[in-house]
Amino acid sequence: MSDDPRIPVLPSPAAQSGAGIAWLVQQGAPVPAAPHELFQSGRHVPGCACCAGRADVAQALSRLHMRAMRGDMPPLAAVYARCADAAGAAAIIAALTSDRFCAARFRWAGGGVS
Repeated sequence: MSDDPRIPVLPSPAAQSGAGIAWLVQQGAPVPAAPHELFQSGRHVPGCACCAGRADVAQALSRLHMRAMRGDMPPLAAVYARCADAAGAAAIIAALTSDRFCAARFRWAGGGVS
């Protein structure tokens, strides 16, 4: 158990569901039946005009957080990451370390991303 109050982002287990569990899923990876947000990676350079300066992963994590804050889903206890390739894993780590919104609310709590 960590003393860090931020929401943990973890590599995906074989199956995980329950109150407060959400998924961050790279497009092209299998999508779970639980609450989730999709993200793309490798299609745009960081800061391109269509992304308004925020990476797709950062936007997806922000959407999950806001859905929980509005009561559209249970408060987040954990977010599991499911990636289709190494670029997706790198995009998650980059968002958690470089996006201020994400870094303040989420933390990486696992080893590799599957």
